[in-house]
Formats: sequence, C-alpha cells, structure tokens
Amino acid sequence: MTTQNLVTVIGIILQVTGALFLVFQAFRTSRKLGKYNAQVTYDNFSSIIADLARELGGQFQQQLLGFLFVLVGSALQLYGAVAA
Repeated sequence: MTTQNLVTVIGIILQVTGALFLVFQAFRTSRKLGKYNAQVTYDNFSSIIADLARELGGQFQQQLLGFLFVLVGSALQLYGAVAA
C-alpha cells in the first residue's frame, strides 16, 4: 500500500468516525429530550427552559468534535488524492 493510499484510508476512517460520533450524540440527545417529562406551570417554566437550554447549548462541543474528525479526514483524503 502506498503512502497516498494509506493517507486516504486514514482520512476515510476519520470521516466515518466523525459521522458516527455525530449520529450517536444526536441520538443520545434525542433520547434524553424524549424522556424529559415535566409538568409545565407558571412557577417552573423558567427552570424548564434553563434545563433545555443547557442541554442544547452542550451540543456545540459535541458537534465541534465530530466536525473536526470529518474535517481532518477530508484534508487527509485531499492530500492523498493530490500528493505525488
């Protein structure tokens, strides 16, 4: 296997890992929010919104990590395709 092919394969593996991570995190969040069962009243409305905002705000770190895997994988694939 040539270095170009190896770099391309590593890039594909990183892309697949990043994509799987993103899907797993989306599934985890979906299940977590699906189980969130709160009786909304005037007294607890602000705390419910705060809980949901914290959960959704935490998505940025997860998405960033997944997209970094995809980005590095794409860069390695590009390098493998054009390196001579």
